[in-house]
Amino acid sequence: MVLRQLELKQFRNFRHVKLDFTAPCTLVQGPNGAGKTNLLDAICFLALSKSLRSQTDRQSIHDGLATKEPQYFDLRAETENATGTGHVLRVFFGTGRLGPPMAKHLFLDGAEVTATHMLGHLKVVLVEPEDTRLVSDGPKLRRRALDVTLCQLDAQYMHHLVRYRKVLANRNALLAQWRGRTATPSPTFTRQMAFLDEQLAEEGVQVMRRRAAWIQRVSRHAEQAQAQLTANGDMLSVRYRPSAAVDFENGEGTPEASDDAESQRKQFRCALEKVLGTELERGHTMAGPHRDDVMFLNDGRSLGKFGSRGQQRTGILAWRLAEAQAIRELTGEFPLLLLDDVMSELDASRRMRVYEAMADAAQVVAATPDWGHYPEAMRDTAQCLEIRDGVLAPT
Repeated sequence: MVLRQLELKQFRNFRHVKLDFTAPCTLVQGPNGAGKTNLLDAICFLALSKSLRSQTDRQSIHDGLATKEPQYFDLRAETENATGTGHVLRVFFGTGRLGPPMAKHLFLDGAEVTATHMLGHLKVVLVEPEDTRLVSDGPKLRRRALDVTLCQLDAQYMHHLVRYRKVLANRNALLAQWRGRTATPSPTFTRQMAFLDEQLAEEGVQVMRRRAAWIQRVSRHAEQAQAQLTANGDMLSVRYRPSAAVDFENGEGTPEASDDAESQRKQFRCALEKVLGTELERGHTMAGPHRDDVMFLNDGRSLGKFGSRGQQRTGILAWRLAEAQAIRELTGEFPLLLLDDVMSELDASRRMRVYEAMADAAQVVAATPDWGHYPEAMRDTAQCLEIRDGVLAPT
């Protein structure tokens, strides 16, 4: 799947931009603050139905609008797959004839749809400098990265994740009612908790099975991607670490397979029973996918604790490229690679290695502050654009 056309209206620092993609690689050069990252975020918004940067949709509205001007942004993209067919994706947020004030509307081929139906029609892998936080910061970022990828690929994953979060909220509310009490929980509490534990295990195991299977799939490509990017023989490995003591080591089967699912649900329920006393003291659920983690290892040692910044950057870049390969393996199509200033901290030889590692990509959109950060061979065949204050122009 490739992006053929992109149109932005009143999005971030863009008043109105319409861009036709004319080459497999598009390089966008401009100084900091010119709008490079905003352009990539607009593409992510169309792919994911939300921004990866703004906490609220309203924050993405162009901030230079006069008070009397309509407050909205409008994003539109045309895609095309290997057979020559494609889709028109559109995201509208704001006031106007399309609905209530400050509402978000998603459109697929002209028909309004939900986020569930929008996801997956434009698959993206975003690589950005902040990705090193995936190994240096806490597990919340790593879980979010997993969710962003898997929601593009598996509608059932999103379904189970949403249901899990609803059950989790209900369970936490029940625990909060009993927080700090010294009395033995009532029979009513016990019955309600048993019911919620059953639901939490049902949805949670489905989420965890899919996470474990995905990490296993990507890991098969990560070692090769790491070898392409480095000459020192570092070996990247990634491990899934569920917070509940549930065995996913034999994750070769599909998530829908039922052979081990009941055993895993039982293990999950047992994990919840073991921490119930602590949960009653703290008022929230202590085990489940919302507390899972992913470990990145370099030659068997924690990449976050022992890896240099260069090793962390290379390891995460290898992981992102491995994700792209895994998506192609799973879907038959390479995702759109979005690179946000990923070359600036790499030396010339490492930049060439990154360029060579992207050879299989169907489409790359890369933002850079300096043309020299990309090899001449890449610049010669790319669609090259300059951006200044939200205005794009060919070089």
